[in-house]
Amino acid sequence: MLYAKTTPNYAGVIISGDYRELDALYMALHMIVGNESDYRKYEGPRLRVLGVCYDIRHAIMGDGEIEFVDNGMDEFKMKLLEVVTPTKNLQFSFNAVVSGVPYF
Repeated sequence: MLYAKTTPNYAGVIISGDYRELDALYMALHMIVGNESDYRKYEGPRLRVLGVCYDIRHAIMGDGEIEFVDNGMDEFKMKLLEVVTPTKNLQFSFNAVVSGVPYF
């Protein structure tokens, strides 16, 4: 699940999610903005969305914040389900802020 929370000074948002979620967001935004010649009237907003895509890509590469979050698994559940799995998931996050003006 993607998470968005405000930055400490309310100048933007911190977007967090795992690899698949951020990759899906990246691909969806690229589908929305289309090719350069598709929406000439909206070149400014298009470039801002592409700036968010740049931030997403770098967060996925590990340039942003990385943390391990609990995924709800424990020894009892693993024994019950007869699986061995990690108890934490890797989550990436990045700040979506440009010149003090939030993207969203």
